[in-house]
Amino acid sequence: MQQKFRISDDAWQAFCNSLPENVNPSEKLREMVQSATSPLDYVFGVEDAAEAWGLAPGHIENLCAAGKVKAKKIGEMWILDKNQPNPAQIEVIE
Repeated sequence: MQQKFRISDDAWQAFCNSLPENVNPSEKLREMVQSATSPLDYVFGVEDAAEAWGLAPGHIENLCAAGKVKAKKIGEMWILDKNQPNPAQIEVIE
């Protein structure tokens, strides 16, 4: 489905001026919109994190609860930042 939107003339002109001379502004904007990723591409649940990191799901939940990994609890489910380092590979300094 095609969706249309309107931006101010000033914003469009600023966008066009920021591009190299040989780049079509409409095509560049279309490319930018089509390449946009979903925020959901950057998160995963406990089971997927456990598989990716080679850790037990219960251990992942404990790390979440202790604030030792980037995570947010939504209802009964932990959602973790997929781009953080594997906690098993981080040296623990206490």
